[in-house]
Amino acid sequence: MTTHAHTAPTAASIRTPVLWGLVFGALQAASPLSFFWLDPAAVYALSVVLIAAV
Repeated sequence: MTTHAHTAPTAASIRTPVLWGLVFGALQAASPLSFFWLDPAAVYALSVVLIAAV
């Protein structure tokens, strides 16, 4: 016999996009650290272009 946690469909359907948003937000916040040789404004501009391309 298996037991399944019963969650509201709206709570389950919103969880995944929120988690992906947090992951990409953290990556965007950390991106100036990974491209330390570039100006932070240039890194931000590149990230905006990437977002626009998607």
